[in-house]
Amino acid sequence: MLIGLGALAWLFTTGDVVSRLVFLSMLVYVPLSARLLLGASTSREFLALATATAAVFGQPDAAYLWLAATLAIAFGAVLSTRRELSSWLALFPLGYPVVGAGWWLAARQDWTPLGFTEPIVSLTAAHFHHAAVTPLLSAVLLLRQGGSRSLAIALCLLPPLVGLGITFSPGLELVAAVGFAGALVALSIQQLAYSRKVFAASQLAGGLLGAGALFLALGMALGAWYAVGQYTGLAAPSIPTMVQTHALFNGGGFGATTLLGWWMASRVQTPENA
Repeated sequence: MLIGLGALAWLFTTGDVVSRLVFLSMLVYVPLSARLLLGASTSREFLALATATAAVFGQPDAAYLWLAATLAIAFGAVLSTRRELSSWLALFPLGYPVVGAGWWLAARQDWTPLGFTEPIVSLTAAHFHHAAVTPLLSAVLLLRQGGSRSLAIALCLLPPLVGLGITFSPGLELVAAVGFAGALVALSIQQLAYSRKVFAASQLAGGLLGAGALFLALGMALGAWYAVGQYTGLAAPSIPTMVQTHALFNGGGFGATTLLGWWMASRVQTPENA
């Protein structure tokens, strides 16, 4: 109910593509990810909706509220950890939004963290609200269904290496970005295979997960092309082009279809939990 209200609120947001993708994660993706990984919680979802709505529609200082909410969600994830590997890995997709919220606060306050200016500050906020959330969530959920342990671990650990490369070393950025892109392509293959199993129980859930896998593969092909071009000087898409293609494929296409697919799959009996 509350997440549905967040999705409705998002329809009334305005701004550029990057801003609206961040708003989508605030209002829908982060609270739905927390539900899928930790279970339903009315208090947590109310906190997320209230603070996200204030941050999206309020003054720049309201971004502090969203930062506080992401910290609370991450702390709740720590308290919910169990001995299983998937429980510990769930800390990553629920913890990285704290980083994204910090960068979004910087964007709203016109700060220049580490010397970076716009549009890099907003793009970093978007990446830590999307690339570091939905793919990691899917990898953890796939792990709970017998998926690859090494892939889930790699996806959870690679995002900060990409960030360190962007900040300190173009060579590290290239290696980490291409490695992350390769891991995401592997995730798309694994998710596509799992979607066929889900399809037997729910054609809609399986179809959404399959569509998400295809969106991810397309988006990451563009991401790898951009990373190689930045390092080698070869022709590559510009940042505006990446926003209009890579960002929409990953943040919009992959994120929305995958989250909806997992939510619907959680409500039906699949072969793994029959």
